[in-house]
Amino acid sequence: MRKLKVYVASIAILQLLNAPAKAQDIYPVYRQAETYITFLQEKEYEIVRIEYDLLFSSKSSVRTLTSAYNYGIIAFGDKNAIESVDLIVYRKSGDDWIEEARDIVSPEFASVVLRPERNDEYRFEVKVRKFKTGFTGGYYGIIVFHDFPED
Repeated sequence: MRKLKVYVASIAILQLLNAPAKAQDIYPVYRQAETYITFLQEKEYEIVRIEYDLLFSSKSSVRTLTSAYNYGIIAFGDKNAIESVDLIVYRKSGDDWIEEARDIVSPEFASVVLRPERNDEYRFEVKVRKFKTGFTGGYYGIIVFHDFPED
């Protein structure tokens, strides 16, 4: 009986794996990130966060940044589903979030460069500016990186 249950479960899993995809495919945004990652590594930047998620309107991610580095943040949407995204960076101040920087201009990706004055929590908000025709959601990626302090 136990073998039969394992067999039936295995068939069900195989059917699920071979079923046509119903959700948006993450592969295009992964390939875009690969291009940015390769470029950043060749320029000897240190990547400190890579994040992928589904995006329907906006998403936020929080990270502590230190005053020891100049940071870059790149946000991008799946080119098959998302035409453009905006990136807004906020710094935590008490219970509030104060806007520090934004990129709402670039069509291919959004990017911000900043050097924190002190160690603080920062929130990176990615917003869909425009979906491609027929889409109401898609994947996005965000990459946070920094330079190395000069000796």
